[in-house]
Amino acid sequence: LLTGTLDSLINANYGALFPELFKGEEARAKTNALRQVFQFIAMIISIALTPVITKAIGFSLTSIIYGALAVAVIWYMSLGCHEDPEAMEKPKPALFSSIKAIALNPRFWIYGITNAAYFAALGLVQSGVPFFVKYNLGESETGSTIMLGIVIVTAILFIPVWVGIIKKITLMPAWRAALIMIAVSIIPLYFTRTLLASALVVVAFGFGMAGIATTMDIVGARILDEDSKRYGVRREGTFSSLTGVLNKTSGLFSSLAFLLVFRLYGFESGENPGPMPGEASKFLIVLFPIVLLAVCITMSRFLRFDDQNKPQ
Repeated sequence: LLTGTLDSLINANYGALFPELFKGEEARAKTNALRQVFQFIAMIISIALTPVITKAIGFSLTSIIYGALAVAVIWYMSLGCHEDPEAMEKPKPALFSSIKAIALNPRFWIYGITNAAYFAALGLVQSGVPFFVKYNLGESETGSTIMLGIVIVTAILFIPVWVGIIKKITLMPAWRAALIMIAVSIIPLYFTRTLLASALVVVAFGFGMAGIATTMDIVGARILDEDSKRYGVRREGTFSSLTGVLNKTSGLFSSLAFLLVFRLYGFESGENPGPMPGEASKFLIVLFPIVLLAVCITMSRFLRFDDQNKPQ
């Protein structure tokens, strides 16, 4: 509970700084690309390399090292990044009126639900890869490290490409294209039977993941810009907090996926995978994420902005 609370506190304030410090869409695209690169580097360490590290030095020492590294980075960020002094002088929004204004904004709900469904799909793919590699491909845990590593490295490499795509076709079409790309990219995994084929498939997944990472936060910033123009106040902190609440509901989607995979395939865990572990792993990594991503694609079509002078 303490860890989750502190995580929400840090992320709410961190998320609020992005739209406040970077106003133009071009500056936001470049800045967000840079921070997403560092986020993916962290994911390489925390997701792809963790199985190898824990096997070598154990879970306890790994957790101590990760904790010390996280504390150092978070404190460096907190002491070195400050709010815009001009923004500090502007009128402060009242809490309950801000919650009401955001809750009554349909764009918030479309964006928030799309976010939650996407993160649930992404989480299922990440957590399902070890099962998929073991039971569908018949490979060792090194195979899951290879697949996850390829996804993250590919995402890093393609982030600058998506910055160019945003400039070319504008923000909203780029965001929708990335959602479509990541949904289509996981379909071939249902049919792959070798680690090499699966590794080649996830390159396209990494490309789509890079597109969503580059565009999603900028879409949220656009919603805030429109709210500020309408009400004359900035609500970055409240918006970031409430978006975080919706993001946490992604766990409900994931829980539903694991309930269904238990009901349909008898899959409980890696130690008790049931009679059809291969099919169960494909349900977790392909079938249920496709449903969630279809929700994302559909919801994204309803998110439009009134200001026609801005990129749509």
